[in-house]
Amino acid sequence: MSPKLLNILLVLLPAVLYFGYIDPMYTGDPGLVWTPEKNIRGMQSLNVQYANTLNQVTAIERGAVKLSRDFEGVKEEDKLKMSIMMPDTIDQVKLRNEVITIAANSGVAIDGLKVEKDLKGEKGLNAYNVSFSMRTQYPTFKTFVENYERSMRFFNIEQLAIQRPEQDDSSAQKAIIEDTESLNITMSSKVYYMK
Repeated sequence: MSPKLLNILLVLLPAVLYFGYIDPMYTGDPGLVWTPEKNIRGMQSLNVQYANTLNQVTAIERGAVKLSRDFEGVKEEDKLKMSIMMPDTIDQVKLRNEVITIAANSGVAIDGLKVEKDLKGEKGLNAYNVSFSMRTQYPTFKTFVENYERSMRFFNIEQLAIQRPEQDDSSAQKAIIEDTESLNITMSSKVYYMK
């Protein structure tokens, strides 16, 4: 091989090597010889993302261990109460029975009890609409509401209407409701559970 040809090859070889292989590796642009799938800069940024993710894994593991310890520290009776307050599912028949039991313990007879699934729902929650009416005196209704509030289940009262029953003209002049008067009461509430 002649020395001139060797000199030309020694000059061309680095240029071809640079434009055909090295430059495409860094930029990702197609080269003279081949086109790389990923460039070095992209792989370096991907490596930084992976390193950040791995650094966050230890923090997440520590948080999970702490949450697990906190959950194990909760008493079983409290876990049972929480599962009743915000259950995963609700049985309609049991829900009806709970409302009837609350009314019976309060000395109230309820009429027209309806337990219907709320089709709208809220974010992350499903609900049942519970509605009923009753005719009772105010002290008894007050006892009913107290028992309703003390129930383990979350009954969110949506609507409450209290009306006097129809009266004759002689008693219509009374503007004050007395404790011994019977009242017509309609009530609707929602009971939530997790989706």
